[in-house]
Amino acid sequence: MPEKPHNFWQELKRRKVIRVIIGYAAASYVILELISIIAEPFGLPDWTLRLVFILLCIGFIIAVVLSWIYDFTASGIERTEPVKLKEENEKITKPSAKKIKVSDIVIAVLIVAVVVLAYPRIFKKDKFSDIRDEEGKISVVVMPFQNLSGDSLFDPSESFLQDLIITELSNSDELSVRHTQAKYDQMWTADHMNYASITPSIASDFAKKLNANTVIFGSLNTSGNTLIILAKLMNSNTQEIYKSYRIDGDYHDNISSLADSLSLLIKNFLEIKVLEKDLDSDVRLFSNTESAEAYRYFSKGLDKFFTHDMESASELFISALKLDPDFLWAKLFLLTSYSNMDRYVQARQIIDNLYQEIDDYGYLDQLYINYMKCLYDKNGSAGSEYLRKINAEIPYSRGWWYEAGRYYTEQMNQYQLAVEALEKSLEIDQKWGGNWKWVHLYSLLGRAYHETGQRKKEQEIYELGLSINHDYDSLIYRQAVCAFSMRDTINGIRYLDKYKQMLEVRNLEEHWINYNIGSIYNEAEQYSDAIHIYRNLIEEYPDDPWSKAALASVLINNDLNINEGMTLIDLALEHRPENHNFIITKAWGLYKQGEFRESLELLKKAWDLRPYYSHEHYLKIQEVEQALANQKSEQ
Repeated sequence: MPEKPHNFWQELKRRKVIRVIIGYAAASYVILELISIIAEPFGLPDWTLRLVFILLCIGFIIAVVLSWIYDFTASGIERTEPVKLKEENEKITKPSAKKIKVSDIVIAVLIVAVVVLAYPRIFKKDKFSDIRDEEGKISVVVMPFQNLSGDSLFDPSESFLQDLIITELSNSDELSVRHTQAKYDQMWTADHMNYASITPSIASDFAKKLNANTVIFGSLNTSGNTLIILAKLMNSNTQEIYKSYRIDGDYHDNISSLADSLSLLIKNFLEIKVLEKDLDSDVRLFSNTESAEAYRYFSKGLDKFFTHDMESASELFISALKLDPDFLWAKLFLLTSYSNMDRYVQARQIIDNLYQEIDDYGYLDQLYINYMKCLYDKNGSAGSEYLRKINAEIPYSRGWWYEAGRYYTEQMNQYQLAVEALEKSLEIDQKWGGNWKWVHLYSLLGRAYHETGQRKKEQEIYELGLSINHDYDSLIYRQAVCAFSMRDTINGIRYLDKYKQMLEVRNLEEHWINYNIGSIYNEAEQYSDAIHIYRNLIEEYPDDPWSKAALASVLINNDLNINEGMTLIDLALEHRPENHNFIITKAWGLYKQGEFRESLELLKKAWDLRPYYSHEHYLKIQEVEQALANQKSEQ
């Protein structure tokens, strides 16, 4: 060991420990990437990557220890000399010219491999961004198809397929199809070429002459009695093939029907790419349809969904599904819209049907379906695991990190995990330029900060949200809760006044404005103010069950007046006997009165009525069951 602590770094370098760490880390990354690539094609179990990671961690410790003790020399493996002995030997040994070592080359190759593998993950680029022109359209050239069948009967089909595709694509407002016949005639005559000589390079050069970013070319062939038509869509600038199609038909089929099918596939694909030009990467994950018209309805539905117009959104998603009944994400957003409108029976029916067909979907889609199924099955831990897998598959989706944060906040009450997930969502949004208008990101992250005691960050995230969403009262609501929680009455009242004004502009009834203000005081633990507002509402609106239930919850949960709370919740339940939140309030009052059996029955009834998992509800059941068990053991 070195004599002085500040020489430790130099000793690590002398013993080549740093070199070993760099090389081992690079090699480990390459190994893990290769395992993740081959895992699915080779059918490796899910735990394979975790096992390899654990083994590499163990190997890392061994490698570091051995690199400290031993060194590879020209004479073989030798124990590393102490620093003093090394210095003495260096005095009598003539220094030699520095040579490039094999280990240096190996480390350099590993670092290059790491960069090659990591670059696409860090700098993901939309490969379709270059195929749109300044007007947002896709400029297209369609080349003649090559007859590779050896049967001259199909020679006329070379230009026939081309003409049919041009005709179909020309009917699209999103595409700009170049008129080419004069150019073809000039090219074939000048260069003495024929259709069989079309290569990707020639197709690319020809498309560039017509200022087209996309070129379509292909071939037709036969295999037995099967006619095969292949088509490729290529970026004329990079010669990258970004989509391929194959249409098979009987040898004697009408070739025009096959060409029509192919033309429609190509048209829909290109139109969807144009429609995506104004959408972010999150939304592009959802474009699993080959119907451009269905995608139009779907994208309009998303616009309505993200502005909280769930009724209009659901109608548009239904329209998309009429055109493409297998459009998975139209189904998932439809069931989410139904849930937001409290139409849980319809939402449940959709997810149950999807789950029955889950084997028809790919791995990632199965994760989505399983996660949604866990929500409705109230399986909290399994839902968390599926979210983890989804975010591992698509780590750069701000939407799925947001969903993880929402789940940890609203279902699991795991607020620190919620903070981490929502901050990840915000970080991704910032990398994309920021200004995501999904207001719930800011309000939910603020709530998670609130629950973890991070008041300064809570205030900052609300300000950020309001700089993007100027007229969202939900953020002002959260600001008021934060201020009153910090005993900042001046700002709290200022936020309350602003919040009240915003609700009045929305023409919300005064009754509900005051009810929401009572909720602010309740969340801020200003119970006397909340109780005062709820009592006034009950006096003014004696038939309103919500104010009775809210006051009952404050009185029972905080042990302020359990008997009065029980009277109030019974009155509320007369109006809403199936409201699971009302039932939970009564059940908790019974628990505090020592009526454990009746409390447990009501908690289980409420569990069956609630649509989603609630960890708080689950813990209440556990607590009452334990109290009942203790009571029985004492008897």
